[in-house]
Amino acid sequence: MKLTVTLLILFIKTLCIAQTIEDKNLSVQYKHALMKAPPVVQKFIEESYMGLISRYKIDTLNKKQFDPSKYNSILILDADTNIETKFESDAIELPMPWSAQGYISGDTLLINTGILMPGSTTKIYKGKTVTVWHEYSKYDKFFRLKINHKKVNEIFVPTQKSRLTLSNLHPKVGQTVYGKLELKTAPYLMDDYYFTNGYIHQQVDITCYFHFKLRKKDW
Repeated sequence: MKLTVTLLILFIKTLCIAQTIEDKNLSVQYKHALMKAPPVVQKFIEESYMGLISRYKIDTLNKKQFDPSKYNSILILDADTNIETKFESDAIELPMPWSAQGYISGDTLLINTGILMPGSTTKIYKGKTVTVWHEYSKYDKFFRLKINHKKVNEIFVPTQKSRLTLSNLHPKVGQTVYGKLELKTAPYLMDDYYFTNGYIHQQVDITCYFHFKLRKKDW
């Protein structure tokens, strides 16, 4: 883990700087976004001290290679009725829970968001902010930034645009911080059976709200 964090810090030094602003009333926006979730989701988020994602869009850049015949061949079997139905949509119901953790070490603030993978990692160092999108697979190597790149099981995707809003830009350990992150990744590739060329060329566009208690961490 220490090696991964070290490599990440070295990598994001080469990326474009994101916009970061302070809004001390961000907790009001967070609660307003939370009210749009179903009551059961609201309760879960509040009890587990999580955040939520209000926008999750995947732009497919190679739609012409999509093979609907393969997609529509997916069947879902109802165990109770033994009736098969076609899988018609991969839509994500929003808003949905989205976790965040914040760590500080010296003059570096690190914020991770997401539920397992995928997710985002933001580093704030000496007033400069960089965010990357993180995808991981334990066994399979099917991520690439470019078509001529070697496939990997873990990828840090640069963002084309990123805007981070925090309730406090200089929090202390133990304080609660509210945040809002808006990002759009650079294009990247992932193996996908439903495309004639064997992969999906995609960009991820998200907006999430979160809060965390800042913790101290030694890298």
